[in-house]
This record gives sequence, structure tokens and C-alpha cells, in this order.
Amino acid sequence: MKPSQKLFSTLLLAIAFSLLNFSAAAQDDSSFMDELRDLFKNESLSVGALVQVQGLYDFDDQAPASSRSFSLPTARIKLSGKLDGGFNYVVHFDAADNPILLDATAGYSLNNAFNVTAGAQKPGISAEFLKGPQDLDFVSRSQVVKALAENRDIGVRVHGRFDQGLGYSVGMFNGNNLQPNDNDAFYYAGRLSFDAEFKDGTNLALGANGSYGEQDNKSIAAGTIPFIDGEYAIFGGDVRVENSGFIMGGEFLSALIDYSQSGEFDDTIMGYQVTGGFKFLEKAQFLVRWDSFQSEDIPALNSDELVIALNYLPTEQTKIRLNYIFPPEQAELENHRIAVNFQIGF
Repeated sequence: MKPSQKLFSTLLLAIAFSLLNFSAAAQDDSSFMDELRDLFKNESLSVGALVQVQGLYDFDDQAPASSRSFSLPTARIKLSGKLDGGFNYVVHFDAADNPILLDATAGYSLNNAFNVTAGAQKPGISAEFLKGPQDLDFVSRSQVVKALAENRDIGVRVHGRFDQGLGYSVGMFNGNNLQPNDNDAFYYAGRLSFDAEFKDGTNLALGANGSYGEQDNKSIAAGTIPFIDGEYAIFGGDVRVENSGFIMGGEFLSALIDYSQSGEFDDTIMGYQVTGGFKFLEKAQFLVRWDSFQSEDIPALNSDELVIALNYLPTEQTKIRLNYIFPPEQAELENHRIAVNFQIGF
């Protein structure tokens, strides 16, 4: 290992051990949070902010320069509120790198069971993508979610939640990210979910989803898979069990894809992540995730990763994540990398 690698590894380990010591020193910050709520949080206008600073170090000397760097992946401002007559709005943008619109919706809520939301939004299939970056267990989302579901779109969605814990979402979108429809074909997405809380404080969340669309030689989500020139269908499910002592969960997504207007599906994409871990020292978490991504038609895309995570939440507004990521079948250090993420949000 080179001196620079030893120095960086030592620094990250020092950070990890420091996190364990923070719990004794952290002070109650509820008074500051109360001030924030008084200033920025009310029903008609709620203002939220999220800043994330990230460090990435890849042990491969041949890796791109960006794989050994600090970055600002998130600098977000969100405005939302409820208006007279059951109407509501959301304006959400990210100023990191180049300013980009995330969500801009106008909605109507009859009750918890029936809501209509129109505008730029998440189509709402993947449970992991429905979470904001501030709520993720790891520094980044799983490979299959980034490849198939990590995108926003413009359209109309009907959604709601019943008292028994059952939820639903059905939407029709342009299917062209945040651009106008360019092929007269819509993207349809639906999700069913169920949530329950047991007497011992354990929370259970289940979900199933499906979507269908067409593309004219364009990529979807993060652009992991080749351009699609035809139909594609995505389906999957997720589960999560959590209480004060442990976290267990997983998500599965699969896609049938026509890359070449053949009228038949050329490829089957399948991926999943399984997460397990425990909570300790009141504000710390130790988690492990198996992350798998497979393509029948393009073996070069196949990838398995093991992610070991130490998370610490010093206050209600802050979170620190330390991830060690490596392919389990390749023990050589040059195939390993470390990611650190520090966030402040309210």
C-alpha cells in the first residue's frame, strides 16, 4: 500500500472511531430545532434544506481522477405547503454543480386516501428511490435502483393511504425525464405498499411495483444500460423490518427491455440488495449490504458488491456515513473503495 493510501485509510479509520466517541459529547439540540420549526415550518409554507459533502477514495491507481476526490452531491432547497380548499404545492431544486429542478408539483388532497399530484415528481416505484438522500442507509443507492428507477418525470399521479396501512400510487408520465414527451408514448407506473407497527415498536413495510414505457433510442435513469429503442417493463418488490435494535430489508427490481425495435425483449435485467444490521450507542448503526446487478444480454454489466457501513447521527439534523465497498470475489485492494458522506438538513 502506498503512503498516500495508508494516510487516507488511517484518516478514515480515525473518523470512524471519532464517531463512536461523539455520543458521549453530543448535546441536546432540541432548542435549535424548535427555533428552526418556528422560523421555517408551518402548514402554508415549509422550507427545508439539505447539504451533503462526500469523499471518495478508490484504491485502484488506474481509476478515474473523480474516484479520488471530495464533492458536493447535494445542496437542496425545498418549499412546500397546504393551501385553502385542499390544494398543495412543492418546489424542490438542487444547486449543487449546475442548478437543477427536482420536483415542482401542484396537488389536491381530498383526504389521506385520495390525492392527485401533477408536475415534475418521482414516478414512485422503487422504495429506495422514494427515500430522499438524507434517509438512505448507505452513501449511494443500490446498483439496480440507479440503473432502472433513479429518475424524475413530468406527469399526473393519484395516490393515497388507508387507515389499515395500505397505500397505493398510480401515475402516467411523459417518460422523458423532465423533458416534454417526444414520442407520443407515455410511461405508466404503479405501486402498492403496506405498513404496520407492532406493539413492541417494530415497523414492517412491504411494497410491490410495476411500470411500462417506450423509448426512441434514449437512456433511462442513470444511463447504466444501453439506449433503449423500443418497449421496456420494470417490476419489483421490497421489504423492511426495523425497530430500536436492528434493521433488516431488501429490494428486488427486474426489467424486460427491447433495445432495437425488434418487437421482442432483447434483455432481462435483474438486481437486488439485501441489508442487515444493528443499532448501538443510541445514535450509531452498523450495516452490511449485498448489492447485485445482472444482465442476461450484456455480461460486462454484471456486478456484485458488498458494502459495510458505519452510520452516526449526532443530532436530529446531522448524519455521517462511512462505507467500505468491494466485490466479494476480488480480494485485491485495488478493487476496493471508501466513501464518506456528511450531511446537515432540516
